[in-house]
Amino acid sequence: MTHKMVRLDANRVMAIGGKKQDFLNSCELYHLETNTWNTVASMRHPRSQPSVFVLKGSVYVYGGFMADNSISPGMEVYTNGTWQYLDLDFSPYNNMIVRSISVVKDDSRVLLIGGSNGKDASSTILTLETSDMTITKSSQTLSLPVYFHYNS
Repeated sequence: MTHKMVRLDANRVMAIGGKKQDFLNSCELYHLETNTWNTVASMRHPRSQPSVFVLKGSVYVYGGFMADNSISPGMEVYTNGTWQYLDLDFSPYNNMIVRSISVVKDDSRVLLIGGSNGKDASSTILTLETSDMTITKSSQTLSLPVYFHYNS
């Protein structure tokens, strides 16, 4: 599977993007209490193997591959049933924005750890400041390159 799933709250899980025959920008919510799925608004860009995190009830999606195997641009944020596209320049970090691990550090900072460009794994650690959407590279790195691996 090349989609990403993230738990929104105690009763809902979101499935994001992926690839079936085509690359997908679609998203669905699974309701644990009723054992049902429903389609929600689609993202602007298709994303297979994106990186995802949840902060303050919003879902943040970045990276992933598009149909031509290029990196999906920017970041998309899902809040209250709609997606907002943020034109962030991840190009200095294209080697790590597919399959990276996102760790919410506090109410406004998220660590983006490791990742891949589909070929090479990264040992880089970035901090995303969500209040102004700036990205800074840490002077520390992982002892080994790492990325979240999907078995398809």
